Amino acid sequence: MSCCEHQTMRSVQDSLLYNFDHSHCKPMNPKCIDMFKRELCFYECSPHVGPWLVKTQSLRRKERSYLVPLCEEDCNMWYEACKNEETCVRDWSVEFEWSKESGMNVCPTNTSCEPFSDVYKNASDFCHAIWDGGWKVEKAPRCMHFVTVDERSKEHNRRVARQAAEEIIRRLSGTSSACSQFSGLVFLLISTIPLAFGIRY
Repeated sequence: MSCCEHQTMRSVQDSLLYNFDHSHCKPMNPKCIDMFKRELCFYECSPHVGPWLVKTQSLRRKERSYLVPLCEEDCNMWYEACKNEETCVRDWSVEFEWSKESGMNVCPTNTSCEPFSDVYKNASDFCHAIWDGGWKVEKAPRCMHFVTVDERSKEHNRRVARQAAEEIIRRLSGTSSACSQFSGLVFLLISTIPLAFGIRY
């Protein structure tokens, strides 16, 4: 599914990572679960999210990805697979309560479960809001793919990340031509920063 280490992959596949319950309202259909696993695997293991890592004040982590450009096609597929599922909160990163007994996420008091299609305005709103702005839906080609993970999509993602890294270099240098000989090295450093501190939820 990605370049995840075996233990991370196993945790994602077994839905054990972070002790997070996607089926907090009712059992989630397999197609939707599969899309969340693909998305989580990208978040955890893609070497190309470096240009979108930002510092965070969260007690759980020191950095997170923010406004990663997600291809509209992938967002639509994710939403279509999940739009009939139910949730009790809009932002899964910050709005859940956590059970002291199970250690898992639970619906906050006085909330009710509603279909995704009622909680989110559309596919773009869903992809942007569900992880606190982690994704920003964009049209091809300046966007990332996570639904299909093959050599073609990996190369596409690498190219998009490199372009983003080079734009960061230009902004920092104040000129479009400066530091060009170092862009490959800086891209490598930016795009391989691990989410070592990352607890997503």
